Amino acid sequence: MNNPSRPETTLRKEDSRLLSGRTRFTDDVHLEGMVHGVFVRSTMAHARIIGIDTSAATEAGALLVLTADALPFADRNFFLRYSNPNIREGVVKFLAKEYVRYVGEPIAFIVASDRYVAEDLAALVEVDLEPIDVVATTEAALENGAPQLHPRWERNIAAQFERVRGNPQAELMQCEHTLTRRFFFGRQTPLPLETRGCVADFDVQRESLCLYTSSQTHYAVRQNLSALLDLPETSIRVVAEHVGGSFGSKSRPYPEEMIVSHASRVIGRPVKWIEDRFENMQATTQSRAIETELTIGYDNNGKLLALTARMTADIGAYVYTSGIITAEVAGAMICGPYRIPHAKVEVLCVGTNKTPLATFRGAGQPEAAFPMECLLDLIAKDLGISPYELRRRNIVSPEDYPYPVWAPGAAGVSELESCDYPGMLARTVADSGYSRKVESLGNGEVAAWGLACGLEITGFINFESAKVRIEPTGTISVWSGITSQGEPPRVPWRLVGLS
Repeated sequence: MNNPSRPETTLRKEDSRLLSGRTRFTDDVHLEGMVHGVFVRSTMAHARIIGIDTSAATEAGALLVLTADALPFADRNFFLRYSNPNIREGVVKFLAKEYVRYVGEPIAFIVASDRYVAEDLAALVEVDLEPIDVVATTEAALENGAPQLHPRWERNIAAQFERVRGNPQAELMQCEHTLTRRFFFGRQTPLPLETRGCVADFDVQRESLCLYTSSQTHYAVRQNLSALLDLPETSIRVVAEHVGGSFGSKSRPYPEEMIVSHASRVIGRPVKWIEDRFENMQATTQSRAIETELTIGYDNNGKLLALTARMTADIGAYVYTSGIITAEVAGAMICGPYRIPHAKVEVLCVGTNKTPLATFRGAGQPEAAFPMECLLDLIAKDLGISPYELRRRNIVSPEDYPYPVWAPGAAGVSELESCDYPGMLARTVADSGYSRKVESLGNGEVAAWGLACGLEITGFINFESAKVRIEPTGTISVWSGITSQGEPPRVPWRLVGLS
């Protein structure tokens, strides 16, 4: 039922196209003369590449076979939009050359007349791998004598940094109470209905490229294509139409987009690559995988006085093209919306022989909020006060503004300047019917209320622009460069009849 207080013209406009199959996803793109590509991927988590024999695939009719030696940009690095000066190199490569460091790492790219033929030809590529001991956990990676993933990753640490406010160690020694717990987020794999994929169409005569791709970050894709293929950005068109789900897993450029585009330029024909589900689970970036040891010092009245945290992120085999932003956000958000005068967080990004880590569904914010909110509940239990009362006594209030908070990225520090957090918390408790009682549902099941607060920071990286035009008829047209992520309307979009 429509909400009568909400104008009907603001309802979603794209649903009819999606439900009737009249929209277009990347695999729906079919161009004249188009051929298909398949990646040969590592079957080992850690190995030295002794040799790659592609002759059988070539003799059997492959239109193109690419290895790292055939890529003119193989020794270049991606342009990282979220670069952190603490990163010790180890940025993801395009095709593996000397070593493979995770199962699913791309080694070669095969192009053929159709996908089925390309799959058969890819099976003919012989990759001679010499196994190396695998680093499976961050604990193992940090041990003395552990196999080192990259030359500059001493103790397999890809990046390390800390944030400090006040003197938390000294303050903790003076606190009436301290509580310490460890929290672990398991590694998660995004599984959008539409896997990754792209179609590259290089126009040899015009020296221009059109890339259709399932991506949230078409500008970053174009920027990297320009730098790696030595083309001006004005000669590159990146088309990101409807995206069949992403959840953050497509919010970065990937090596595959660069390789498929280069392949199209080499053979002078459109080239399509669509990730299958097995590839998706191996090679699309994963997320979470953060362990936090959190200590909070507090007094008898429940006032939070000091905090220390050590956050260890399992970033996998490489630093990906979104940098270490998940770990940066988690480290910046660990104090939440609470007044804690003395705080220190140490962040370790540790390499393992796993699929690289990147952003996914809130990227770092759940990883910070969950440990903090759990520990607050334990503190409330220790003091014998309600979880709501403990939060009310410590949440930032309007009298504290402007209140400095840590921010990820180059911003470093941001400020809270508005919003009545205590009032919002009180209204949430009153309007929801929150209580501390535990109800029995039968069959041995019980139900209880939970209460948690979270602080989300946005706008610390990149900017977006839009053009708004109001017609004499009252129609408002909005043009924006933002990409569909599987939820918002296709752009440009129109809101009709608003005054």
